[in-house]
Amino acid sequence: MKLSDYRLFLVDLDDTLYLERDYVLSGLTAVAGELARDASEAEAIAAWLHHHFLTVGRDRILDQCLSALGRSQSSDLIEHLVGIYREHDPAIALLPGATDLLKSLASMGSVVIVTDGLPSMQARKCHALGVAQWAVQTVYCWSQQAPKPDTASVLPLLGHYDGPVLMIGDNPGHDLCMADRLGVDAVRLRQGRFAAEPSSPWTPVMEVASPAELVERFRD
Repeated sequence: MKLSDYRLFLVDLDDTLYLERDYVLSGLTAVAGELARDASEAEAIAAWLHHHFLTVGRDRILDQCLSALGRSQSSDLIEHLVGIYREHDPAIALLPGATDLLKSLASMGSVVIVTDGLPSMQARKCHALGVAQWAVQTVYCWSQQAPKPDTASVLPLLGHYDGPVLMIGDNPGHDLCMADRLGVDAVRLRQGRFAAEPSSPWTPVMEVASPAELVERFRD
């Protein structure tokens, strides 16, 4: 089957259309602004947070940042900073080729964004990226207590669309497994946190390195 033969496209968000790393960095910048007394200090704290995240990870990153600043690590302050992170308006952008990909998909069929994560956070991401202009619907799996690869959030949709269905995502254990459970084909994008993970035991119809490459495969 050619890619252009599909009529419904279930498209993941994080690390598929944009890099989730960029969202984390954006959120840490917002946290730095909350902790700082002026712009210069905000820049320094953001630099510390960014470096720590990129080199060590984000586990207990706020506790360690407060310790480095000599600030109290009270649970109330941590909770407040987590709220800042979750509720900030993210400075993120679609990956190269993602706009063309979404336009191509929308011209051939219906696009449904299918995403995990806190619905309020995912909605802010979608707004920042402007994906609603190409999608007929966005499914926030957590709002239905059905995180991927649970199919409960998507299965009712399939009866409303005619033609073959294609899932597009980066995470084998979520996106490829979900497609397998739905009985639909899947394309794997090898980028982001799970780029090196094997696709097996699932078998996508195609693996690509980026949205731009997938656009080219649609044109073949």
